[in-house]
Amino acid sequence: MKRRWAVVMAVSLAAVTVGAEPMRTLLNREGRVPGDRVWEGGLELIYQEITDPVSPHADDNFATLIPYLRFGLTRDLSLNLTVPFVRSELGSDTSYGLGDLGLGVDLIGWRGALGYPYLMPYVRVLLPSGDEDQGLGSGETSGRFGLAAGTTVADSWDFVVDGAFVARSETDNSFQVGGAVVYNFSYSKKLAGDRPDMYLPEFSLLAEVRYESSTVSEGTDRTSALGGLVYRPTRRWQLSFYAGAEMGEDIDNNLILAAKTAFMFE
Repeated sequence: MKRRWAVVMAVSLAAVTVGAEPMRTLLNREGRVPGDRVWEGGLELIYQEITDPVSPHADDNFATLIPYLRFGLTRDLSLNLTVPFVRSELGSDTSYGLGDLGLGVDLIGWRGALGYPYLMPYVRVLLPSGDEDQGLGSGETSGRFGLAAGTTVADSWDFVVDGAFVARSETDNSFQVGGAVVYNFSYSKKLAGDRPDMYLPEFSLLAEVRYESSTVSEGTDRTSALGGLVYRPTRRWQLSFYAGAEMGEDIDNNLILAAKTAFMFE
């Protein structure tokens, strides 16, 4: 029992003092920022395919490689840049090229004494740099204005709720609401660097969902759901793997496979 409480206190202390952590979620925003004057770089690889055999778009697919950078202006504020490269296969046509550039800001507006619970407002803007006719971009500017909230329960369970409004320059605006559950099932001392009394999660399982509803009555609603495994082999490096689907009454079922790697430049 004494050892159990020692681990609990070490994990709680780590949540306060070790703030530089990559996000683990893919659909929703999680309250993790790089930290004061810290760079985070990484790659996301996302593959989507329409799997409905009766769809006229059956077997159409998209693969997107997304290099990204995050920079911590302060302990709680970060700036984000994404530069996607897209491969689209629409019928017999295959295209390659730059996708829609993304700019973003994340701010931990409030956090508890142990680092949780927290509130994180954020903004994400997508610029129409991808060729819409070739399936590389949306052909419009969009802004996502959201608020993520989260907490930790029993030191092993992390919960995230994320709500956002998406404004688009050409098509319908929409509301998004989602959430994630992360179970940290393996901890390691080595991830805390020069603080051997701390423990940080080494392996985590996650499940997340996001529902998007158009602001107009005849618009299309959709739901995306993913499961994933997160592995953090070192304090600076994180690997994540995801699988799931996108579904909706008026859209084709869409398989989603993804992987992400992140590295902290401290």
